[in-house]
Order: sequence, then structure tokens, then C-alpha cells
Amino acid sequence: MRRPARPRCSSSAICLKGQISRVALCALLALGLAFPVRAAPVVLSGPAESGAIDPEVPVASSASEPQPSEQQAEARRLFRLAKEQFNAAEYAAAAGNFEASFAAAESPEAAYNAALAHDKAGARLATMTWFRRYLGYESSTRDTGYPHALRRVEELRARLGELRLQVDSSEPVRAVLVNGEPVAMTDFPQLVEPGRIAVRLLGDRPDAVADIPVEVAPGGTWTIHFTGFARTPVEPAPRPDPPVVRPEPTPVPDPDAARRRRALGALAWTGAGLTAASAITMGVVGGLALRKQAAWESHLCGRHVCADQYVAAESDADALKGYVRATNVLIGVTAGLAVITLALGVAALRERQKARDAASGRLRVTFAGLQLAF
Repeated sequence: MRRPARPRCSSSAICLKGQISRVALCALLALGLAFPVRAAPVVLSGPAESGAIDPEVPVASSASEPQPSEQQAEARRLFRLAKEQFNAAEYAAAAGNFEASFAAAESPEAAYNAALAHDKAGARLATMTWFRRYLGYESSTRDTGYPHALRRVEELRARLGELRLQVDSSEPVRAVLVNGEPVAMTDFPQLVEPGRIAVRLLGDRPDAVADIPVEVAPGGTWTIHFTGFARTPVEPAPRPDPPVVRPEPTPVPDPDAARRRRALGALAWTGAGLTAASAITMGVVGGLALRKQAAWESHLCGRHVCADQYVAAESDADALKGYVRATNVLIGVTAGLAVITLALGVAALRERQKARDAASGRLRVTFAGLQLAF
């Protein structure tokens, strides 16, 4: 079927209509080009399950205010660099550049990918922080990474602790340190690794320091209610006290001296017993010697031994000699034991007297007069 031919302009008025339409279209195009055009940032996101960066799956752009083109260009540059580092398994460096890209031009894509990089690097606190920042965007609910971020936040919250701070003090709190690291008051509630946490609050006064140890359980929340810094009590001015005469401290007894006193006492009493036994034995032997001497004298006829008693007299004489020798030996032994016992007794008495004198003073008589010994 042949298409009908377009009618030609029968008059100049009809042809002017087409020219007017083309002129209006050119004017609209020129007006559109006159307005500034902002290029959308190149954003990359990760699938929900694998966490790998996929440049073909962009998430919704941020609803933030328009940024200057220089910041957008810097954000794109940092984002591409972070993507290359992520693909090269340099997760810590990639996380830092994703954060820098977010600082240059805020976007949920940069927050999501920063959380993925921190998660790969094993930084649980940073992963939780950036996933929460990503979920704070209303547009994140329409992203493919939203279920993964939500599930990961729930998993990490069950393993991490949360620290809250409630200040009910009239004194200002200048700084807060959590495990030695400064934390701003606006950063509470603060995510922390479970376990023992050392919290220190600093005030304006030099002595305004409060150390609060807490124990945060996995998945738990610990709230610190701070009511104020403890003030150092002001001690009153010291008043002059009257002089006090205090006795000398009691000396500590010497264990070696006590053992020495006991040993000397035991030896002195043993020597006394041996001396007494030797004296008794000496007396018995001496008595026997006297009896033998009397028996020997009974055999004498005048100054000589009777002829018929010569044998008995000889026997009594031998026995008498033995008793005499034994008596002489016992006399020497008894005298020696007596001397030794006396020396031991004197030494024991002196040691006991020293201990007594060391414990308290005593009054003694000397050639110079009365002396109080300590």
C-alpha cells in the first residue's frame, strides 16, 4: 500500500507554523543547557550474602544536599581506590578509603561498603557502627544489601556490649576515657567489646577524677549513673599538742638467747645431778674403805699381823687399797663435776638476768651506790 504524499504548503502562513515549532524547541533546549548539571557519583555496593563488591548493582543514592563538584570527584576517586583494595583483599586499607569517601560526600553506598570492609578485616565494633549508619538512611530499605546489613547488625549486637552514660552532676565533665581512649559525650551509647571496661571521668578541678570499673556481658547494656566527683575532705589546721613522754618500746626477745638459756639451765641441772650422784657414790665407797680398814686392824697383834690371821689380813689389806683408790677417784670426779656445774649455773643465771634486765629496769647495788639498770 502506497503512503499518501504530504501536501505542499499552499500559502506562506501554513509553512510558518512548522518554522515556529522548530524555533520553540530550540529555545527550550537552550534554556535547559543554561542550568547547571551535577553528575551523579559513581557508587558501588555489595550483595547481601557474599559481601563482595559488585559495580553492576548500585544502591539508591543519598538524599543529602548537593555537594560541590570537587568533593564529588574526590569521593569517586577514593571509592574506586577502596574498591581496588577490597578486591585485592586489603580490607583495612579499603575500609579507611571508604570512610574517607563517605566524609567527602556522604552516601549510604560508602557506609555500606565501609561496613563490609571492616567486617572482612575482623573489626566488629567498626562493622556495627557503619552498618548502623547505613541503616539510618531511609533509602536503604529498598537496597539489595539491606537484609544482609540488618541480619549482621543483629548478630553483632548479640556478641558486643553497649555502654551508656547518664550524668546527673552539677559539675561539668571535661572528658571521658574508656579503656584509656577519649570518647565524646555525644558518642554514647558506646559499643564495646564484652569484658571488664575501665571508665574514667575528668572534671575541671585537678582532683575531679572518678574511676568506674564495669563488667559488660555479651549482648548486654551497662548504664553508668554518675552523680558527681568526690571532694577531698579539708583537714583542719593542726593544733600544737602537749609533749607526750612515751616509754621505750619493748625489745623483741631473741630466740637464740632463749634457746641458749634453756640449754644452760638443762646442763646446770644435769651437772648438779651428776655431782650429787658422784658424791653419794664417793660416800658409799669411802664407807666401805673404812670398814675394810677396821677389819684389817682387827687382825693386828700389836703392831704386827697375828700369825694365824695373816691370810685374812692380807685379803682385807688388798680390798682396803682398792676402796681407797676408788674413793680418791670419786673425790676428783665429784670435785670436777661440782666446778663444771657451778660454772653452768652461773652462766644460766647471767643469761636469765640479761633477759629480765632487757624487759624492765631493775635496781641494783654497786660500789658507787644504787643504780637503776635498763
